[in-house]
Amino acid sequence: MKKLTTIILLLALLLTFSGCGNGKFEYRYDEAEGGIVITKHRGGSGHVRIPETIDGKPVRVIGEGAFAMNSGGEWTFKFRDTYSGPKSVIIPAGVTKIGASAFFGARLTSVTIPDGVTEIAPGTFADCFYLTNVTIPDGVTKIGEDAFKYCKRLQSVTIPAGVTEIEEHAFESCHGLTSVTIPDGVRKIGRGAFAMCTGLRDVTIPDSVTEIGYSMFFECTDLNVTYQGKTYRFVRPSVKSDDPHQFFNYYPDPGEVEIERY
Repeated sequence: MKKLTTIILLLALLLTFSGCGNGKFEYRYDEAEGGIVITKHRGGSGHVRIPETIDGKPVRVIGEGAFAMNSGGEWTFKFRDTYSGPKSVIIPAGVTKIGASAFFGARLTSVTIPDGVTEIAPGTFADCFYLTNVTIPDGVTKIGEDAFKYCKRLQSVTIPAGVTEIEEHAFESCHGLTSVTIPDGVRKIGRGAFAMCTGLRDVTIPDSVTEIGYSMFFECTDLNVTYQGKTYRFVRPSVKSDDPHQFFNYYPDPGEVEIERY
């Protein structure tokens, strides 16, 4: 009886992952959101093109943690260098949503995000140490908390004109980031959004920004920040006193700085 139960469980597991194969990759999925939601993946390292359809239904959503380093089970940081997830991913044009931490810790070097995606969810690409460049599509209006945190090889980011909010720690500890373009139209930049981005040298914040979180550029060395016609400069280890927006300071219980309009 025990042997029969074991066989049934193994068959169920195989069927769970049998929905779609892509080279060495297979997907677990549900039907929702008007199509297919990919919830897990299984497979070795390589370049992945997520299919446009599965079982004749369009792929609409990449679920939370679907391609994350722990997608196949439990893990610890010591496994990061041997994790065999995808190195590049092309997401089909029909996808409109990518869940939180979908690619957390993946060994991605590049990713193509489709135009239909409107939000980079919290932690979507966090800890993707090998990601060097990313193009955020024009339809995105919000970059979530920790979205690109610890992408330490990320070199440049162009934030599209439709973005109105960059949440807390969105690009924190992106040490390789040397340039970032913040478009006119962004209204809020959260606490520590670019903290410890030590490669940044010059950043201009548009006048459209009316809410700035403390420590936005905490521990950014040798950085000039231009905002509302004035340039603020930080060179370690001293912080200039004329930093009313608290770009460079850190507070244990930070709030938000409301910028008065003139």
